[in-house]
Amino acid sequence: MTIREQIEKTFGKIIDKSKVKSSGKISSGSNLEFWNVQDVDRVSKQKLEYYYLRNPLVFAGINLNAHSYINRGFYIDPLDSREGKLCHEALDMPSFKPALLSAITQTLIYGDGYIEVIWNSAGKRINGYDIFDPKTMKVKWDKFGNITHYVQTVKGMPQKYPLDKVMFTRFWRLGDQIRGVGLVEPLRDILDIEMDMMLSIRDAVKRFSLPFFHVIKQGADDKEIRKMKEDFKDITRQNFFGTSERYELKIHGLYKKFPNLKPQFDLIINKVCSGLRIPKSILLEEGGAINRATLDALVDRNQFEIALVQETLSQIVEEQLFTPLCRKNGLDKIPDLKWYPPVTEDERQKSEVRHLDIDSILNTYNAELLTREEARKLTLEAFEGKLSNGRSKGVSDALRPGESREAETT
Repeated sequence: MTIREQIEKTFGKIIDKSKVKSSGKISSGSNLEFWNVQDVDRVSKQKLEYYYLRNPLVFAGINLNAHSYINRGFYIDPLDSREGKLCHEALDMPSFKPALLSAITQTLIYGDGYIEVIWNSAGKRINGYDIFDPKTMKVKWDKFGNITHYVQTVKGMPQKYPLDKVMFTRFWRLGDQIRGVGLVEPLRDILDIEMDMMLSIRDAVKRFSLPFFHVIKQGADDKEIRKMKEDFKDITRQNFFGTSERYELKIHGLYKKFPNLKPQFDLIINKVCSGLRIPKSILLEEGGAINRATLDALVDRNQFEIALVQETLSQIVEEQLFTPLCRKNGLDKIPDLKWYPPVTEDERQKSEVRHLDIDSILNTYNAELLTREEARKLTLEAFEGKLSNGRSKGVSDALRPGESREAETT
């Protein structure tokens, strides 16, 4: 029995798509109703920008991710070839790293980013880079889905850009859709809930934290009510005032106990951190109840995801920057863009020990307990990690009785 026959035996006969109405629901009866699934409406780039600018967690998470992708540094392999030197010259421009960082930030927010590549008059060397606003950019493609050019529209004026003048970045995409998916869009629903809660809290604080007075007089007409408003408009908690028994004064708005919303906000924060792919303890800069082993596992996963994005960045730079640059200069080979690996915990601890060694050597030298030559030798050994047992061993060997800086020879 086929899978189709098993489904029909259990749920009833499958209805053809031709029997589905435009609304999406089955037109005739059946035990199994199929729906015509429509494309999900994408969030506008203006709304994504709003989330980034208004939500501090999103703002911090996006910026932390963007810097994490490039702060290790990159290099070209092979560098000693003509292609490598040419591409190194292009990436060594002062405007490249700021432009790349901005494009990465745009991609994480909007789903795609755009870098303008500025060529010299001969069209064979790159003079610099600039940034496009993704909200002004449109991608144009042919009937086969291949990108042909880009159009930027500013104040109603369109400007066409060929492929070699734009570097188009995107990390994640749905199928063959041109527009990419960033980290903010999947958080839309949870961010909307959080913003609704914040607005509700703001209104509640305004309404219930500051009391207001209600003056009542039996049988008062409109004229008397207006006079009462004038008489009592300056009442505050610091004022003393008196009324006759004809007036009744009530106080409204005192909220004795505000509801505990911590579980709801904890849920939102957890989902935002998960969507931004950053461990909560790192994004919020707090240890909390997480143990070291769990944190290390989360950090390792974060490093793995950073490496995946860096691999995508390498492909983008190699295809959209290195390839046209080398072709325009008559070169066939395309060098690779590679990233330096992250610093391991063991390397970080060794680096801290080296810094402690060097600080101790300098302090000892300034105290006139080391000659210049001895300090120089110990410093070189500290840089090479040759001082055994770290700082204590290096300093104890250096501190010999009766030795001072005055004894050094020139």
